[in-house]
Amino acid sequence: MTDLKDLQEKIKAAQDSKIPPPENTSKVSEGLNTGMRILTELIGTIGISGLIGYLLDRWLDTAPIFIMIFLLLGIITVFYNMTKFLRGYGQNIGYTDLQNETKNVTPSADKTDNNINEQ
Repeated sequence: MTDLKDLQEKIKAAQDSKIPPPENTSKVSEGLNTGMRILTELIGTIGISGLIGYLLDRWLDTAPIFIMIFLLLGIITVFYNMTKFLRGYGQNIGYTDLQNETKNVTPSADKTDNNINEQ
């Protein structure tokens, strides 16, 4: 039995030495997600509103009136949504509260004591 335990400990030690410690990429991925969301809203909203204005101009044979109106509305909408998102408004109900709670949580000593007692 002791040989088996020794072998398991050696295997575990070898595996732990080969696994690099996890990097703290949560802030990087959070920033990347924010940037991609803003970029997508920027391109999508302005593009769709410009397309609607262009199609209305072609259909009604009015030169650049509707395209200018819809592009302006699209730009205003993008900046409104961007400020709303960056300030944290409009997220799911309770989501920002949950984020704040999880950032302030520290591991309790009870959990570590239970793990020691179980072994």
